[in-house]
Amino acid sequence: MYRDMSLKTFKVPVVLVLLYGILIVGTGTLVHFLGIKSELYSTFITVLLNFAICGIIWFINKKFIGIKINFKIDFSFFKRHKITAVAIILITIFMIVTNINHLFIALLVSLQAGIVEEVVCRGVISNYIYTRLRLKSERKQIWISSITSGTLFGLLHFINLFRQEFLPTLSQVIVAAGIGMLFAVIYLIYKNLFATIIIHFLNDFWIIISTGTATQHAQPLLSTIITTLIYITVLGILAKIIISRKIN
Repeated sequence: MYRDMSLKTFKVPVVLVLLYGILIVGTGTLVHFLGIKSELYSTFITVLLNFAICGIIWFINKKFIGIKINFKIDFSFFKRHKITAVAIILITIFMIVTNINHLFIALLVSLQAGIVEEVVCRGVISNYIYTRLRLKSERKQIWISSITSGTLFGLLHFINLFRQEFLPTLSQVIVAAGIGMLFAVIYLIYKNLFATIIIHFLNDFWIIISTGTATQHAQPLLSTIITTLIYITVLGILAKIIISRKIN
């Protein structure tokens, strides 16, 4: 009985991630097939299609899975971390002022990523694993849910091989797994998708507005390894601090 429940606990998220990845690749292929030359126009079409994918996953969840997505506009998370919130605001203002030319594309892509990926990967997948585990230890339940869903989120980024080289993609996969784990911890503890949408949006926004693209370019191997390890270490420490402070 427990074995069957455990298999289903992880099988449904894997199927959802595969479906999500296939749909994203499909929409990307469609945009490429249309041969749209304007970067802004092709980005706008891609964003609309990705929101449509989010709608499909949301419908599947509502019709067949039944996971409640917790969302309300609430800034209490940021009020509890005032110093971090102020630092985020100052960094964002600085990035906008110094890279104003990339503002519109950064807003479009980051809003789409923040909303769509959080709804699918945290709102549905992380929450599904968490609610199905039903372990006696709350701490263990959050860790397992977060690490599993974070790993799936990271693996999803292998679809970036269609537009960039293997090494930067692998680095992106590992870092995304760590980010996914941290976001899942925040969502499962604070029970509100709003905080992770904002943080996810800002993370992508800073990258895109500073570079003008979401594509990661190849770097020397040693530099890539060191950067990736630093990211993963910091993300793991942050996740551990949040869990330790909130779960006895």
